[in-house]
Amino acid sequence: MTMIDDVAHRTGKHDDVAAWHEVEPNFWVGNADGAFLGTIERHEPSRFFARDAVRRYVGEYPALSLAQKAIIKRTEQESRRGSHAPDRRAPRR
Repeated sequence: MTMIDDVAHRTGKHDDVAAWHEVEPNFWVGNADGAFLGTIERHEPSRFFARDAVRRYVGEYPALSLAQKAIIKRTEQESRRGSHAPDRRAPRR
């Protein structure tokens, strides 16, 4: 089960569809069409750490808007891949 399957498809992949809420000081969560996109934490005035819906590190950005766009881009990439999980290795024998 994944929380971001087809998010980009359902949301039309547009930044303006995503809603970002500051749920605690310096901590934002994003969603689009009811699907969780990820989180952003501000550590300094110009240091925003972005994580996707499964808490994987997306990157560090100098502005909130850039971090938001990076999470949306990651969501679009994952939607095209058809998976939110990293590539899995073959099982050991």
